[in-house]
Amino acid sequence: MRIRVLGNGGFLNDGLPYNCFCIDDTFLIDAPPDVMLSLKSRNVDFTGINRIFISHFHGDHYFGMPFFVLNLFSHYLHTGDSVRPIQIIGQRGLRKALIQIQELATSPDNPSVAFIDRVFRFTEIDSFSEVALDGGRRLIFHEMTHSKPCYGFSVVEKDEIRLTFLCDTKWSDSIACLLSRRPRLVLCDLNARPGDKIREHMSQADIMEKAVPITGTATRYVGVHLWRAAEEGRGPLTYARVGDEYEI
Repeated sequence: MRIRVLGNGGFLNDGLPYNCFCIDDTFLIDAPPDVMLSLKSRNVDFTGINRIFISHFHGDHYFGMPFFVLNLFSHYLHTGDSVRPIQIIGQRGLRKALIQIQELATSPDNPSVAFIDRVFRFTEIDSFSEVALDGGRRLIFHEMTHSKPCYGFSVVEKDEIRLTFLCDTKWSDSIACLLSRRPRLVLCDLNARPGDKIREHMSQADIMEKAVPITGTATRYVGVHLWRAAEEGRGPLTYARVGDEYEI
């Protein structure tokens, strides 16, 4: 399993491409406004995406969907290829949210709106859901502590957590419980800034002082969803840069 970082910035950032990544170049995690640029710049063929996860309905995580849909519609229109279905995973209301934003971004009668139901197979999830992946792996989902309903996930293989994505979230007891299973790799939201008057995200201190004592050296942490490019991490914590790849 290969994880490729396409963007590493949070909603508030000083010019970073918005946070998203892909797994094996076929599974896209979130679709920020600049998703098409991020896919192109990392040589990921958007027509090869067959699964998408949308963590929540904040603009930096799904406002790129109209551009993805319209480009995909144009591809099929001009090539005449048979439409390959894409599984899209997210919380309840996912289909409604995508229809609404497509209509707003284009127009209600734009053919890309009807195309949504042709190309997507919707899987709406909660924290009790599981989704089967190739190779005997499965996705399990974790509710984050955020200003809107938001989900992260883990990739599990033979009861071992290979990858965990802690999307926009504050530290919580449920995260501590999850980390007690010692995932191999954790991509974690670190969009907190010094002096934040409203705290919606984790910080480096949360990882070093709360997470690492639970997992020790068993888990590698990668900070994503950043407010500025970070030069260095500490111990098992590093910071994602666009183009970074991780093999698990």
